[in-house]
Amino acid sequence: MHLSKKKKKKSIRAFSLNHIVLSRFAGLFVNKQTSFTIDTRDITKSKTDDGKVSCIINNPSGGKTEKLIIPQGDGTYCVSYTPFEEGCYTIDILYDNVPIPGSPFSVNVQRASDPSKCRAYGPGLEQGITDKTNYFTVETKGL
Repeated sequence: MHLSKKKKKKSIRAFSLNHIVLSRFAGLFVNKQTSFTIDTRDITKSKTDDGKVSCIINNPSGGKTEKLIIPQGDGTYCVSYTPFEEGCYTIDILYDNVPIPGSPFSVNVQRASDPSKCRAYGPGLEQGITDKTNYFTVETKGL
């Protein structure tokens, strides 16, 4: 008796990563939690696609920064992390292990200013005169 094995066909689903949209990275400060949104709603998906978004956040010293990716249930994902050092971070975003267009993204993280370390003084603040040049000093020591 001769048994033949049937080859199982693999289906390959094509999609364009150009349809993935990111929220902007702006105003990032050391030790302040930040988040951004990855929007994959315009990609045709199956119900098992929830684990296909991944992200690697590299900090300026070369290490990895921990992040949390939360599926919102509508095809968007919220990624949150807390940068712990000043400088340029790179964020690699992948869908099904393929980098999305523009990835990696560079974001600059800066130290937040501390208003308690600023001081303004001088005659222009004490007795300002309209329609005249008034002078004063602003010190930002320790920022």
